[in-house]
Amino acid sequence: MRPSNKRLLRRFSERQFHIYSFFIPVFVMTAIFAILQVHPFASGENMILTVDCYHQYAPFLLELRNKILGGESLFFSWNVGLGTNFWAVFANYSASPLNILCIFFPAKYIGDCVALLAILRCGLTGLFMSYLLKELDKDRKDLLLTSFSCFYALCGWTISYFWNIMWHDAVMLLPLIVLGLIKMFRDKKPLLYCISLAVCLISNFYSGYFICLFLIFYAPILYISITKKITIQNFWSAVWRFGLYSLISGGLSAFLTVSTYFTLQKSSATGTAFPKEFAVQNDLFDFISRFMIGQNPNIRDGMANVYSGLFVLILIPLFFLCKKIRLREKIAYGVGLSIMYISLSSRMMTFIWHGFHFPNQIPYRQAFLFSFLMVVMGYKVLRNLGSFSKTELMAPCLCLIAYLILYEKVGEGQEGYLQIILSFIFLIIYTTVMRVIGEKKRSAMFQQILLFCVLSAELVASTFSTVSLVAAHESFTGWDFYGSHYDEVQMLMEESEAKNEYGFERSEIYPAYICNQPALYNMKGISIFTSTARESFVKFIRNLGFHNNGINSMRNFGLTKVTATLLGVRNMFDIYKTSPVPQGFEQVENDTELRQFVNPDSLSVGYMVDPAVLTYKMNQTSVPFLSINAFVKSMGVSKDVYIPMKASFDMVEGLEADGGQERTGYKYTVEDGKTASLVLTPIDPQKGDHLYLYVVSNKPPKVTINEQRMQPLEMKETKITARASQIIDLGFYDPEFTKVITLDFKDKELNGNLWVQLVRSDEEAYQEMVDVLSDEQLKITSYDSTHLEGVITAKQPGAMFLTIPYDESWTATVDGVAAEIKPIDDAFMAIEMSSGTHTVQLAYHPTKFKLCVMISVASLIALVLFTLTRKLFEHIDYKKSLEEAEDAEQIDEQEDAVEENEVNTQETADANPEVTSQETSDEQEAMDKPEESESVTVEKDESVSPEGTEEA
Repeated sequence: MRPSNKRLLRRFSERQFHIYSFFIPVFVMTAIFAILQVHPFASGENMILTVDCYHQYAPFLLELRNKILGGESLFFSWNVGLGTNFWAVFANYSASPLNILCIFFPAKYIGDCVALLAILRCGLTGLFMSYLLKELDKDRKDLLLTSFSCFYALCGWTISYFWNIMWHDAVMLLPLIVLGLIKMFRDKKPLLYCISLAVCLISNFYSGYFICLFLIFYAPILYISITKKITIQNFWSAVWRFGLYSLISGGLSAFLTVSTYFTLQKSSATGTAFPKEFAVQNDLFDFISRFMIGQNPNIRDGMANVYSGLFVLILIPLFFLCKKIRLREKIAYGVGLSIMYISLSSRMMTFIWHGFHFPNQIPYRQAFLFSFLMVVMGYKVLRNLGSFSKTELMAPCLCLIAYLILYEKVGEGQEGYLQIILSFIFLIIYTTVMRVIGEKKRSAMFQQILLFCVLSAELVASTFSTVSLVAAHESFTGWDFYGSHYDEVQMLMEESEAKNEYGFERSEIYPAYICNQPALYNMKGISIFTSTARESFVKFIRNLGFHNNGINSMRNFGLTKVTATLLGVRNMFDIYKTSPVPQGFEQVENDTELRQFVNPDSLSVGYMVDPAVLTYKMNQTSVPFLSINAFVKSMGVSKDVYIPMKASFDMVEGLEADGGQERTGYKYTVEDGKTASLVLTPIDPQKGDHLYLYVVSNKPPKVTINEQRMQPLEMKETKITARASQIIDLGFYDPEFTKVITLDFKDKELNGNLWVQLVRSDEEAYQEMVDVLSDEQLKITSYDSTHLEGVITAKQPGAMFLTIPYDESWTATVDGVAAEIKPIDDAFMAIEMSSGTHTVQLAYHPTKFKLCVMISVASLIALVLFTLTRKLFEHIDYKKSLEEAEDAEQIDEQEDAVEENEVNTQETADANPEVTSQETSDEQEAMDKPEESESVTVEKDESVSPEGTEEA
């Protein structure tokens, strides 16, 4: 065999169990995706884009891809919510270094990219964990090292949130961070800890916050467990290193995290009141069920996903009984486990762990930390199983079997019979395995292979069952729709904007199945769903009749001709040709399979309005038609664009009339626990009236529009699935047809009060609005992702309204002179203008970004200086140790020479006794003559040491 092949085999042999720790999770996840027909595996009908990955992570990943390939700035994006701070979006959703792989996947295949990233992260998690466990186990490597690494890689958090490419980097990097912490405490080498923690914070500051909070109490636990003798000196040495290099890690990430912090101050992620009660919410008995095989994946609500291997759970009681684990280590890990349990049970602790904010679904996002602790503790016991008796080994298994029997009878958790049966089967198997280990009749290799096989079977069973439950409960969406007709949409948008004399226009996609659909299609749109969204903007938009949650999202459901014109939405593309596109727009022909509708009245991104808009405050009313009328009037339009209409209400069920009027809406009280419905008919509509409906309720209705004509007989039925807080388009009124609208509330959770308002759009007022606002528009001459330049002619002094969400990071100049950007109700922007023609320039730069970069640069310099200083001292110490070693070696050589001389002398004496006798007599003579003896001694001393001369 060639030497190179031998080296290769030797390296593989040394690293084989780390390699297995990577490839086993990769293989398991890949196989499961193939079985579940995830594209491109098998028939490829599905993709793993579920929950927020569907609406947020994938669209933002594609936006990142387009920016990288297009050479655009990451600071701002026009493709999210009329324009938003993308730097904060990037920090929260897409900053993971692994996401660079997205550049190889076009829009249609972004789902495949997410699947690949999920698989890779699982593999890397197992790989990094294997290096940590090896370090904790005196560099021992075998199949059991691989098994426990894989159990962490495919813990309950991972197999429930495998689609969550946003937070998984923290799970993946935690073992490296802890490994770096060990090297810093033990070897005084902080580089791995500092860099891995910084990368974690950069990848996602939110999950990085979990890690930082965890390290506050885990660092002392780790210090206690790895330090043989704790002294005041090494304790304070560990404390200042931990504090200093943690601070440097935070500083390295400041260019992204601190800058995002300023943005979050205006979002819904801040401002929640601190809870006053500490009460524990979860029952401990039911909580134990979350460690069973095939746990129900709690994504919307429920207890934490803490599964980390049934065998690991069996080992935890043995951790506290093991005689070979020091008492202080048992106490430390016991305290850590208790803290994590309380963190997953207390409402107050939940608030703190989630950044002083209660999460909206996806509960207990820090649960992977519990699994990490469990795996580390279990692995420490695994290496000491030989110290237990057979009875001690089997006792935890038998206790858990008894627990399962009781749980089926009295447990109130959400686990089903699948989990109970799987766990029961494996507990029987583990009981048998523990018996074999306890009897000590089989070889260590046999025990290891037997345990590895059972652990591998559990790993596959748990992963497959939980991932399948995610697919069943949350659904794996169809692959075909996502990113469909991307190239055609791009072509039509470019053609349309090239013809637009104002050089800037927005578009929307239908059907609007995806919250951030404009980001997915790389188009300037209005829809948005992101935790970094400005809350004041979303609330303002809510009062314009758009479907939204009032916190951080809004979509194009509820778009009307009025709001489309005001916000500059020009194009609407229908992918399926059957989607419910808002009515009143012109359909244009094209050479694609898409339907394209155009709003010829759409306004530019900036236009002159009455200066009264500068002091406008949106009235937080539940009737958007009144809000729109007031907003349009503040711009200088004299008439209301929406006119309230009377309606008759028939066949009312589950509701009780409670007053109201056509201007503010008709009020009904809901009868609790009942389904409700009502039928309404417009009173005295005119031919061509465009009718709209708005319903205020905690649950949206299903709307059915029935139109009937008697001569000749014709019936039409239109069904609309309305969303919450949206204006419902009822179409145009034709006097030849009787129009009847039915509202069905099938959800029994409907409660409280219900308001219904019917209006018509006033075409004359709408035309006045278009004439007044389109007369003086900003003509865009150039723009990119962070700059916009144009020319506007103001006939008289006023305000230029900008359909851009307000953000303090914008700066403006008018004719080269800095101009103040004024917020309109903290939602939109405006600039005061004098009469005449002006050149306007807008530039976007994240707030205090330079300061944040300076912090990061200073932290990097500090890290380099500390590293070089440490290396210098290490070099000095090394040279000193070498010199000491050389001196010691010289002394040893001299001692050896003296000994050799004495030996030679003795040998000579033995061989020639006469000479010896003569020398002895000579020595005796010398003793009799002190002066001569003294001079001989001096000469001898001079040849050894100068100090001897002075003494003589």
